[in-house]
Amino acid sequence: MLRSLVGSEMCIRDRCWWEAEITNIKGEFAAIRYVGWEKAYDDIVEVAHIRPWGALPTQPLHFEKHDIHVPANLKAWVEVESNIDGLKNSCGAWGLSVVKAGKNVKLTLLGENTAAGTAKMLLQLHAKHQDGLRNLENEASKLQIEKEKRQEQFGNSKTVTFDVDEQLIGFVVGAKGRHIQEAIRESGVHSAHVDQPNSRSEPGKVVIHGPDECSVQKCREMLEIVKESVDVRARPRVSARVREG
Repeated sequence: MLRSLVGSEMCIRDRCWWEAEITNIKGEFAAIRYVGWEKAYDDIVEVAHIRPWGALPTQPLHFEKHDIHVPANLKAWVEVESNIDGLKNSCGAWGLSVVKAGKNVKLTLLGENTAAGTAKMLLQLHAKHQDGLRNLENEASKLQIEKEKRQEQFGNSKTVTFDVDEQLIGFVVGAKGRHIQEAIRESGVHSAHVDQPNSRSEPGKVVIHGPDECSVQKCREMLEIVKESVDVRARPRVSARVREG
C-alpha cells in the first residue's frame, strides 16, 4: 500500500489533510484506508484529492497506475525495501509497491508515463547486470572446482625438474607439441611442460608431474636431451706420392 495525504474540496482550500494508505486505484478514483482509523471509515476518493506523503503540491496530481513486469532474476531484489525506494526516486514515481500473485511478481507504479518508462528501463538494465554477475560467479565457481581437482590430483603426485638448453627446447617439445604430448601419454604422467628461460644465458626447465616415481622417470627419459661438446682438433695432413714404374 502507498502512503498518501487525502483531503476534500474544503480541506484542499483550507490545507487540511488526513494520512491514508491507497489500497487500489481505478481510473480517476482510489480506494483508501485512513491511518489509525477503523476499516469502517475506508473510502473511495478522486485522485485529484490525493497528495504525496510528506509533500503538498498546490496543483492536483496527474498520474496513472502502471503495472510493471519484474524479471525472474530480480524477484528477490525487489523484496528489499531500500531497492524499491531507490528505484522510485530514480524514475520520479510518486508511489511504487510490490504486488505478488502466486509465483508472479510485479510492481505497481503511480506516476506519469515517463516515470513508468524509466522504471522499466532501469529494471531491464539491472536484470542484464545481474545476469552478467551470475555468469561471472558461475565461471569463478567452475575455476574453483577445477583448482580443487588439480590440487587433489597434484597433492600426492611426484614432481621432477631438470634443465634443458635453450637451443634444445624445440626438440623436447616437438613439432606442434607432439613429442612432449607423446611422452605424457606413454609415461602416464599428469603433465609435463617447459618453462622458458628468462635470458639466453639461462637454461629452460622441464617440469613433470606424475602419480609415482616410475612414471615421472620414464617421461624424463623420453624428454631429456643432453648436449655434449666435442673438441675436434685439426688432423695432420697426409700426402702421398705415387711411385712411377
